[in-house]
Amino acid sequence: MDKKNGMMTVRNKDGSVHEFKGDAETLREYKKGDNIELTLRSQPC
Repeated sequence: MDKKNGMMTVRNKDGSVHEFKGDAETLREYKKGDNIELTLRSQPC
């Protein structure tokens, strides 16, 4: 978690790693070690 820069790094069950950007309000709900469910989508053009 890098709340200062609005970034969250997530490790998938298969070991792959993804970074997500979110606003401070969204990220404040999470802490290291939380289990979360996300939907991956393409970046906007």
